[in-house]
Amino acid sequence: MQSQRLVRQWQRLAVEPGGAQSLKAKTLLAGILKLCEPLVRQFFLQMLAEDSLVELDDLLNVTLSRVENKLITYDSSKSAFESWVKYQCVRPIFKQHLEEIGYRTIKLEPYIAALQSRLAGTFPSPPTNLIGRLVQGLEDSQVRPELAKMRQMLGVGRKVILRRDPRLVPALSLNCPIRPGEGNEEYFDIAAAPRLAGMEEACRQALHESLVHLTAGERLVVLGLFFANRSRKELAEEAGISTARVSQLLQQAYKRLREVLGPTFFRDCVPDS
Repeated sequence: MQSQRLVRQWQRLAVEPGGAQSLKAKTLLAGILKLCEPLVRQFFLQMLAEDSLVELDDLLNVTLSRVENKLITYDSSKSAFESWVKYQCVRPIFKQHLEEIGYRTIKLEPYIAALQSRLAGTFPSPPTNLIGRLVQGLEDSQVRPELAKMRQMLGVGRKVILRRDPRLVPALSLNCPIRPGEGNEEYFDIAAAPRLAGMEEACRQALHESLVHLTAGERLVVLGLFFANRSRKELAEEAGISTARVSQLLQQAYKRLREVLGPTFFRDCVPDS
């Protein structure tokens, strides 16, 4: 296929000293990524929930960057190029996306045990873990059908399922004041939020207006750190992610915002950025 032929040509150049930086290699790489783009987009359209489609372009760009970084590792003797793109590039980014919006892998057997406990009236309250929060969040009428469904899955060999942690807050709330915008849009109310010491109002306004250029996860950390005075640890606990992931999202946000606001914004406007 055309994509595999281009990859072979690029790999032959890339293994040579300085070969990956040659004009021919860069042209080949651009052609490979162009062929990958509709394929990656199709994969994500098949997997994304409707409320995540707004993230499609960002996920596409991140995935194509992963393709570029890992292309040298592709082995045509082990898989077709399209399969490699799906399982080695799209799937890891999709898994990361699920984790960012609150989905976690849970084991079926303890989940079934917790459902049985709820039916028996011995369910502990308040819950102390994800499984407990999931079971507590079910309506009484939902518990028995959920138990039957999970038993059926276990019976056919399933060991785990994906469920969204009900503890997680929406990316634009963070328990901060929100005023309605036009249509379904919401805007963070700067006037009602605590001021970040040292940031001038003009800088705050410019930073706020630039939020439309960020993904949901990036907006979460920028709003939390610069408008709600949250620490990175607090943000991680509220969103159910690691502090390392908060730092990663913040760095991604910085990179994107520097493109929008200019390279000197964080130096001149944001203390200790």
